[in-house]
Formats: sequence, structure tokens, C-alpha cells
Amino acid sequence: MNPRSPWIWIPGLVLSAAAVRFLLGEPGRFADDAFPPPVSVQPAADHTSIEEIPPWDQLALADSPGFAGDNFATASRKELLSLLNDRLAEGASLEEVLMILEKVAHERPDLALEVAEAVGESDSQRRQLVTRLLYRWAGNDASSAWNWIERSPRSRDLLDDASLVSAAFSAMAGADPRTMVASAELAFEGSGSGRLDVAPARIAHAAVNALIAAGHGDIAREAVEGWVSRFPSAEMDGAPMAAVALHLAALSPTPAREWLESMPESPARSQAMARFADAWAGEDIAAAMQWSAGLAPDEGTASMRAVFGSWVEQNGIDASRWLGQCLADQYLGPRTDAMIVSLIKGASLVADDPESALEWARWISNAGLRSQTVERVLNSQSDSAPESSEGQGL
Repeated sequence: MNPRSPWIWIPGLVLSAAAVRFLLGEPGRFADDAFPPPVSVQPAADHTSIEEIPPWDQLALADSPGFAGDNFATASRKELLSLLNDRLAEGASLEEVLMILEKVAHERPDLALEVAEAVGESDSQRRQLVTRLLYRWAGNDASSAWNWIERSPRSRDLLDDASLVSAAFSAMAGADPRTMVASAELAFEGSGSGRLDVAPARIAHAAVNALIAAGHGDIAREAVEGWVSRFPSAEMDGAPMAAVALHLAALSPTPAREWLESMPESPARSQAMARFADAWAGEDIAAAMQWSAGLAPDEGTASMRAVFGSWVEQNGIDASRWLGQCLADQYLGPRTDAMIVSLIKGASLVADDPESALEWARWISNAGLRSQTVERVLNSQSDSAPESSEGQGL
């Protein structure tokens, strides 16, 4: 044991008054909504309220050496394929091929993409060409580019490119935000009638981020509310809802928390609340913890763990003192269990101070979680222990 370790010193000092009561089996209090307020909260850290949306890659329409622009205005798909494959056989680079396709795309983007899907020596080359062309098209005519993606046999692969989806949605949100929302909703309708066969959560998050970045936070809010009510069985996660909440919290957390509380109960709302609470903790840990403690059991547990994890990152000593006081006062239950696990992980106690990790783990009230956590700490100690002289062949 490291005698100077603050992590072992804090539970040993703070918990000594409660240790006898706990070991004798005196029932603890489970009134988690009455947690004492955190103390010694450090000044707020800088916090970015929403994700930054990377701009689309606007490729220049460059001249391709050795070719007359008129050749591309009337060339057929077959002629273009023959031309480009010949150029590749002669040693042309992928950038040169892209320059030619950009010329075609200037007037006939759909043809350029069809050729890009067929030309080249490998799937990797074709993927690069298609992606770069779609970036350009999305910057010029996002709706048409999105429609082409929908019709493509490779729509699932294309939509797996998060940057490409962000590029298309960013352009559409600026030009026609409500059409963009309608396009995003295709993801909720599944593939039964030729619609997009992609994860709704990923598309929804990209759409909401694009709307907020384009200054259409009100439309983003309406969109999320509509999706939650009209597609209750969709596999939504909390990211889109959290993005709206963080946007609403730009000036004050009050409208954000009120809006979240007004949404229907769901796993997505629970996730969004935890994300919002984590962001709020960057500004005001005490307020974020107080709000989280007043939530329903499952949501409160997730949010309190998120806030506490943020506190550990900012000031692990103060966070552990507060948690130790909660345990000393017999606030025992799922919420303190979750925070203990968060402390052990967030403070890297397993690697840096396994004895302190064990001390904290033994205060977990859930027997199964306590046993699992203790086992992980012990296994980690065993894995990191130096090999014996016999094992080293000495």
C-alpha cells in the first residue's frame, strides 16, 4: 500500500465512523434524492456545447492534362470507362482520374458517379473516387446528391461514411432544412419499401447536428419531438436528443432540463439526460448533481454517474471526499454503487493504486457488482505482477 495515496487515505478516514454500523449490518438509507450537495467544487472547465461539424471537402474543378474539355460533354459511359481505364493502364494517378471525373460531374454528376463505381483497379480506389465526387456534388446540389445515394445499390456502404453524411446534411440544412428532415426520416422507415436500410440513430444525430450548425435549432427540436412520437420503436439513442438539449442550454440549463423532462420516458431520454448532466457538470457540478439526484431511479443513476465521472476528472480528491461522506452517512444503493465504479475507473485506481480500489469496491452495496469489481481489481494485480524468478528461468 502507498501510505501517501489520497485514494486510500480518504475512505479510511471518512468511513471509519460508519464502518462499525455497516459491518454489523445496520440498514443503510436509500433516499438517493436526498444526497448532500457536493462541496469544494472547482471552477468550471471550458465546455463545447455541441459537436463541431466538419465542413465538406470542396474539391477544385481542375484541368486534366492532355484532355480536351469537349470530350467529356458528350462522351458515353462506355467511352469514359474505356478512356479512364486506358489512362490508368498508362500509369495515371488516382488524382488525374478524379480530375477527369470532376469535369464530367460539372454537367453530369450522376454519370460521373456511375463511372467512378466501375473504373479503377480495386474497391478501395472506386470508394475513394465515389466519396470525393459525392462531397463535391453535395456542396453544389445536396438534395440531388442525397437522392442518388438513396438509389445507389451501395447506399448502406456510402452512409457508413459519417463525414459524407455530414457533408450532405450540412449543405441541405443550409439550403432547405425541412427537405433534409424528410430525407433523414427515410432511415426510420426501414428497407421494406426501398427505403434506407441504415441505423436511424446515426442518421438522426447527423441531421440534428447539421440543423443546429446551420442555425435551425428550432427545426432540430421539432424534428426530434416528431421522431420520438411517430417512430417510438425506432432504434434511437440519446445523441440527437442530447444535441438539442445542449443547444437549448447555451444560455441557461433550465430550458434544456425542462425539455428533456417533457420527453417520453425511454432509454434514449435516459442517455440524453446523462449526456446533458455530464456537460452541465463542466459548468456547475453542484447544480448538475442536485438535478440528477431528483430524477427517476434509473435515469438518476446514469446521470449521477456521469456528473460524478466529470467531477473525478476535474478534482478527484474532492469528488472522493464527497462520495466518502455519502457512504459514511449510509447513502447506500445503486447510485453510490455506480459512482464508486466511476471513481475506480476514472481515477485509474486499478492500475495506480489497487489497494485503494479494493477499499472502495468493498463499499459497493450490490453483492454481485461488488464481487465482480473486486475480482477485476485482483485479476489486474495478478496480470501486472512481475514474474517470479522461477517463471523467468533463473
